[in-house]
Amino acid sequence: MAGQVALPHRNIHLLIPKRNPVNGYREYTEEDILLLNRIKMLRMLDIPVSDIRKILYEKEALTSVLNTHLLKIKEEENRLRQNYFLCEELIKMDMSVTDLSEEMLDKMISGKEEYIYQLERIKGQDRIQKIFDISKLTCCAR
Repeated sequence: MAGQVALPHRNIHLLIPKRNPVNGYREYTEEDILLLNRIKMLRMLDIPVSDIRKILYEKEALTSVLNTHLLKIKEEENRLRQNYFLCEELIKMDMSVTDLSEEMLDKMISGKEEYIYQLERIKGQDRIQKIFDISKLTCCAR
C-alpha cells in the first residue's frame, strides 16, 4: 500500500485527525479545518454522509451528486405540495376524521396524485365559474 492514501472505513468518520502521541489529543491541521468546512457545507444542503464520502474519497463529481440530490428535493417538494393542497381541502370541508368515507379514503391513499389532480381541476373550474359570474355581474351593472 505504499503511496496510497488509506480511506476511512465506510462506517466511520469522514474526518480522521492525527493524534498527538504524547497526550492522545486530536490535532487538526489547516487542511482538516478546510475539509470540515466542506463537509459542513454539504451537510447544510442535506447531502447524505454516504454521498459526501463518495465526493471526498471515491472521487464522484460534486455536480453528479448535486444533480441527483436536486431530483430528490424536487420529488420531496412535489410530495409536500400535494400534502399541503390536500390539507387545505380537508380543512375547507370542515370534517372530522370519522366523516371521511371509505371511498374517499381509498381514493386518497391508493391514488393520491390522481385525487389531488381531480380536486385541483374542480377548484380550477370553480374559479373559472366565479370569474364568469363576476364578469356577468360587471356587464349587467353598467
